[in-house]
This record gives sequence, C-alpha cells and structure tokens, in this order.
Amino acid sequence: MSQPFPLKPVGAKILVKHIQAKKDGLIIIPEKINDARRTIHDIPCFKAEVVSVGNLSENHNIQNIQPGSIIYVNPYSGTEIRLGPDGRKSKDGTLYVLYLESDILGLDDEEAQ
Repeated sequence: MSQPFPLKPVGAKILVKHIQAKKDGLIIIPEKINDARRTIHDIPCFKAEVVSVGNLSENHNIQNIQPGSIIYVNPYSGTEIRLGPDGRKSKDGTLYVLYLESDILGLDDEEAQ
C-alpha cells in the first residue's frame, strides 16, 4: 500500500479485508463454502489481507504483521465495518473486519511479500 489507510485501529487490534471468494463463471463461491472454512491443524479460519494495524504486542511473530500481510483469523469473531475510499463509514463501501490481536491464528509467510 502506498499510503497509510485512513482508519487506524486503537489498541491491540487489526483491520483486515477477507481474501475475495473465488469466481466460477457468473457464480461467486464464498470462501466459507468453497474451502469449508480453511483449516490450520483442524482449526477453522479465514484468510485475510491486513489493511491497518494498531499497537500490537511485542511478540516477534505479531510484530512481523504489517499492511499487506496475509494472515489467518478466527471466523467466529471480529467486527464488520463498511468504509468508503475516504475511510469514512459507508453503507455501500468496502467490507472490512476489525479483529483483536488474540483472533490472529497465523501468518502466511509464503504470500506476504
């Protein structure tokens, strides 16, 4: 990302955008159904791209997370928010999800470049 996202999470939170569902012709197959919620060692999770990061802990792995990183998060948590391009709340904006640091299950080192 060339410029910082206008919304910065407060505290140990992280703002993400779920990785887009795969398209099969005109039918969109949601990630939940397509991969039966991806799993890491049988733990269900969603794959997401980090948009903005709050003040995360000093944990070495957590400190590697930055905007553009690909992470796995708990599918049963998070607060959804729709934001327009200016970072203001919007009914027809892009869907983002705000997660607590403890909802991060893992970092995808292969795709985070």
